[in-house]
Amino acid sequence: MAETTTTQVPAGVQAFYDRNLLERAVPSLVHDMFGQRRNIPKNNSLTIKFRRYNALAANVTPLTEGVTPAGKQLGVTDITATLAQLGDFVTLTDLVNMTVEDAVITEATEVLGDQAGDSVDQYIRDILNTGTNVYYAAAVAARVNVAATPSVADVKAIITALKGQNAKPHTQLIQGSNKTNTYPIRPSFWAITHTDKIEDYEDLAGWKGVEEYASQGTVDVNEAGALKNGVRFIQTTNGKVFTGAGAAGVDVYSTLIFGKDAYGVVSLKGQRNVETIVKPLGSGDDPLNQRATVGWKALVTAKILNDNHMMRYETA
Repeated sequence: MAETTTTQVPAGVQAFYDRNLLERAVPSLVHDMFGQRRNIPKNNSLTIKFRRYNALAANVTPLTEGVTPAGKQLGVTDITATLAQLGDFVTLTDLVNMTVEDAVITEATEVLGDQAGDSVDQYIRDILNTGTNVYYAAAVAARVNVAATPSVADVKAIITALKGQNAKPHTQLIQGSNKTNTYPIRPSFWAITHTDKIEDYEDLAGWKGVEEYASQGTVDVNEAGALKNGVRFIQTTNGKVFTGAGAAGVDVYSTLIFGKDAYGVVSLKGQRNVETIVKPLGSGDDPLNQRATVGWKALVTAKILNDNHMMRYETA
């Protein structure tokens, strides 16, 4: 008589594990939220090309009657990005299955889901922090000189620089209402910063916490608030920290402030962003059915598309 044993993982159970891991992974993904989304067709390549048509210089020379002007040529900038595969797994022995009362595989997918989201987020974060457009706190010359915390003057300078490069805000105006102690929020750039830095920003003149927004319709779960200069802040423990890199060995924190289409995020079309792999006892080189594994893998990358539309603000 055929029996279903505890070493088998039916398709329905596998689907549960997939959902379980993805639900745990998604909340950790902050740095991919605002990038252009692109998919590479399956069985095609691991590399994608982003193409940007360059702006034409203004023409302020009046036309001459009856004379056709020379005209302009279109120019393009091509930027390539190549997918990277990330992944990890844990091994469970047969004795764990036989002696531990917990649903170990379910627990493993939850832990691995947290790890997958954290890993992908940090991978994208590190790519975004390679940009060459950087503003050091208090306008010092280099990271090794950074000793100041965030200031309104710095944020103003950054926003002025981004606008000067025609960077466009992400969010529309949050209009005012008649609710007491609420405020309109102007069209804003997004900023991603470490949770350690939010109190510094909250101390700045013009800060409005999310609870003070006139409308809560567009508030992200990780959003902390906004500065009236036109920046809304996402907080995460995965904010980039350059440990001991500042003046007198202080830690230097990166806040990424950026406009629309500053970067892109790429995945493989038709593939789940994070795939769960459950191997039952006896899989592979396991003649005595002693080992089962639970793992994940992901194909993902990110690319800065316009360095002038993203500023890395480094503060102590």
